Amino acid sequence: MIYTMLCANKMSVDSPTLNKLRKQISAEFTDIFRDNLENELKKQSLEGVYWMAALHRELIIRLCMFIPNRQDIQDQIAEACDPVIFKQLLETGNYKVEDLSILVEYVYMWMKKFCAPVRDSQLNDSLTKLRGMLHNSDLKLFRVVSEFVVTVHADMDAMDGDMESKMVQDFQSKVKEILKKK
Repeated sequence: MIYTMLCANKMSVDSPTLNKLRKQISAEFTDIFRDNLENELKKQSLEGVYWMAALHRELIIRLCMFIPNRQDIQDQIAEACDPVIFKQLLETGNYKVEDLSILVEYVYMWMKKFCAPVRDSQLNDSLTKLRGMLHNSDLKLFRVVSEFVVTVHADMDAMDGDMESKMVQDFQSKVKEILKKK
């Protein structure tokens, strides 16, 4: 239906209706993803371990992408978040809330250093929410892990958007400078 409406030019690509629909689909997808991840972790399945190892690796890569020219910091992050050890801890069932707490604090420490000041309150809110979940003894580890994965990736998506906007603004400024010289 959406495809048909777009093709028929019944609504523009940037219409409020389409944006609202995109947000609804994204929220629904996120909820389904979180629930499936939580269920796989709850079952302690090999698929759950695979998912978490892949998401952990992606998290490290995304974090390092914020500093493409600083191999020393990338190495430091990769060493501190060693994906091989992470996967081994998951496979043996030895990954604990304390380990997740250390990872959460470490990742958000770097994100705060890499983000624009406008994102500080969002990152602080996310970190406060995650800390609260980590200290809630009623919540199972798999619930906190799934929430961390969803939250940290949403925060990184927002930071990516900031970086893209900054790159576009820099490019537009350079084009204007070039045009002024001509």
